[in-house]
Amino acid sequence: MNKFVAINKVQSFKKVTYYTVSLNNDLDLFTQFINKFSFSNDLALIRQFLLKMGKQTGAKENYFRFENVATALPPRFIELENALRLYCHRLNDHVVFLFNGGIKTALKVQDCNNVKHHFKLANQLAVAIDRLLKENEINWINDFTDIEFSTDLIIEL
Repeated sequence: MNKFVAINKVQSFKKVTYYTVSLNNDLDLFTQFINKFSFSNDLALIRQFLLKMGKQTGAKENYFRFENVATALPPRFIELENALRLYCHRLNDHVVFLFNGGIKTALKVQDCNNVKHHFKLANQLAVAIDRLLKENEINWINDFTDIEFSTDLIIEL
């Protein structure tokens, strides 16, 4: 089915620009994640890591957990109280899409009712974003350090 997907810039730092999406004019996915886990120590650690990547290191590939087309934060070397996962799509060291997530309670994502929907949606969005890049609906600018796009994108998920 077609869903209206709007791309929103979350924040731009020296090393990384973060984006998210909203579906059908709902609250964007990253804000939904932030709101749901606002009192979590794990969220505070993930936000600190996003800030560090943004200001200092860039979004290095090894910081992200492989989760199919999409990836997840935090990196394996950050210890959390719970297994909170933020699903993402890293385009390169400078551009990352932040989606939604939850606390993973099973070994396999597909077996976890908390995150399997977020995982599936993140992978669908990652495939769609990659397709939009190939179709020049999303374009690289500034030597691949940022993107530009139409304000109204219709993609099929």
